[in-house]
Amino acid sequence: MNTAAGHAFAMRLIQPSLLAFRSYRFSHYIRWFRTVAKDPVLEEFCERTLSLKVSRQSIRRAQFDVMVPLTVFGIDITDLTLEALLHYAVESRKYGVTAGESGGDGCSAATQAWPILSDMGHFPASTPRTLRAAVVKGQRPVAELVDKHKIRNRGVRDLLVHYISRRSVEVDYSTLQGLVTNLVRLFWKVIEDFNPDQADLRLSPEAVTYWKESLLVRPDGKPRLHVEGPFLAVRAFYLDLHTWAVAEPERWAQWVAPCPIRDEDLRWFHVRWRRVQERMANRTRGTPTPAADPVPARH
Repeated sequence: MNTAAGHAFAMRLIQPSLLAFRSYRFSHYIRWFRTVAKDPVLEEFCERTLSLKVSRQSIRRAQFDVMVPLTVFGIDITDLTLEALLHYAVESRKYGVTAGESGGDGCSAATQAWPILSDMGHFPASTPRTLRAAVVKGQRPVAELVDKHKIRNRGVRDLLVHYISRRSVEVDYSTLQGLVTNLVRLFWKVIEDFNPDQADLRLSPEAVTYWKESLLVRPDGKPRLHVEGPFLAVRAFYLDLHTWAVAEPERWAQWVAPCPIRDEDLRWFHVRWRRVQERMANRTRGTPTPAADPVPARH
């Protein structure tokens, strides 16, 4: 029954789930699958595995970790995308199994196969070189961070991408993410919610009031204790455009507009910062923390 199931899987007469496939133990599945497939791309992959400076068991594991997703997904190797291989690796870990036909040595599934397929040009050029690098979420480009918020106006979207990209050379990635949050999610998305047809940075008094009041409450209904971030980011955004327009008017001048943040909007910040410092000191000393100062309404 075990041998018959293996041949049926290799011949694609039956397309098992990963869990079902893993419930069998095949000693010769690689040979069975290659014999049936007669796929030159698969044969090239298997030949490349022989150059790996690893044990024979690891070489068989690399081959097996390509043939299993081909079996489970019912595809040829030319249709094996990086997403499919990544899904296979993640699902294999979920089931508590490691790569290989017979247990393996604890390596994650597809660890050896991934770089070989990458070297074959099977994946896009931007693909991480290793499976670990693909699994670990790295730094995303500015355009991707901005587009996540689905800005309606293309011109403003491009402006935000160009502005944040220029600022990115002087800040770390965490600060960059905060800048995207403050300018895109907490500022411009709110403006577009108020006026979907807003096409420039010259805001009406009603739009400014709506935006400032929206910052006082978080999406969960609780008061927002720290509005300094969005206020200072927006103020810097407008003032930078004023400054840059002098040197590069052809690029920035069309976006110059009055800044919606007035001096009186910032006058409470030094008081709030002092209260924050006091609360931090109280926690350090173990003394009771006084209630946070209410945020004054800004119009």
